[in-house]
Amino acid sequence: TGTASVNNGIPAGGMVLSATGTPVATLTGKAAVGNRLRIRFATTTVSYNNADMAITGTGWLLKNGLPNTSNWAGYTFNSERHPRTVLAWNATHLFLFVCDGRCYGIVGMTFHTSSSPPTATSTARGRTTSASRCSTYFPARRPTPIRPTWPPALASTPI
Repeated sequence: TGTASVNNGIPAGGMVLSATGTPVATLTGKAAVGNRLRIRFATTTVSYNNADMAITGTGWLLKNGLPNTSNWAGYTFNSERHPRTVLAWNATHLFLFVCDGRCYGIVGMTFHTSSSPPTATSTARGRTTSASRCSTYFPARRPTPIRPTWPPALASTPI
């Protein structure tokens, strides 16, 4: 946690847990770096239950290719500049934007500026994944052809 959590590698089979407020005490009181955790997410969407990885965030930045301001205007930090990670896609491409914001001379992005790069590339949908005011980028595996549908069909994977 804190400064000890900056710029660390994510080992194979590892994960990043991020929390603010009351959940921080729950996480730090029950788990420590290096502990092996078992996490179970039960959803009513079967394809989510078979996912190899999951990304979460504040919400949809774009809707039908336009900034979805009504979705994020209520967040007090929506106009603050912070590191941001944005995942966006259209029928043929997947886009990942990562913007630092904690280094000298780098100021991060607001939600509005975060919604601009995907719009410029004519994407239909975009999602911010960095509501916790941090930005994480990791290559999950070697590049594979982008599937034209989202979310992709996933084979059943024991978790």
